[in-house]
Amino acid sequence: MSSRDDLARLAVAQAVYKALGEQLSSRGGRHGADNMRTRVDDEVRSLYESSGAYQLGLEVNDQKVGTITARISDPAPQVEFKVEDAEAMARWLGGPDGWPHLVALCRDMGAAVCSRVAADTGELPDGCASRTVTPPRRFLGTTLRVDPAKVGRALGDGLPQAIAGILTDGGQ
Repeated sequence: MSSRDDLARLAVAQAVYKALGEQLSSRGGRHGADNMRTRVDDEVRSLYESSGAYQLGLEVNDQKVGTITARISDPAPQVEFKVEDAEAMARWLGGPDGWPHLVALCRDMGAAVCSRVAADTGELPDGCASRTVTPPRRFLGTTLRVDPAKVGRALGDGLPQAIAGILTDGGQ
């Protein structure tokens, strides 16, 4: 193939890539606008949340060409702190100044203080406890896998030669 042919194929491939990019971005089209990919991602999320199904086969002309799969977070244990006795915690923190405010702060924000003290010192203040919790799985997005050669074969003569060439041999 000549250099001129390579440049022409590159131009066609880049034009197709750029034209489709707005429809295929998982972040949405220009300025986050609704697009083909985000609509399908929303459908996969809804399907996962309603039935637990996490993968769909992609077909073109009744031929499987790929999959779209929900990415789901793995639950990971986390340490969670809770104040069981705000006054005991306040005594542990000590100091007579502002005692009522310190007790109120421990009641309202004590879990954050427990977490911070535990991270900084490795110990829990009096009146605090910890427990391990596992958050539920949550939908993270999708992974799209498509075999361009299979799409090219499935479409056969339904594509212009320039596009068919890109799909069937990867633009080589």
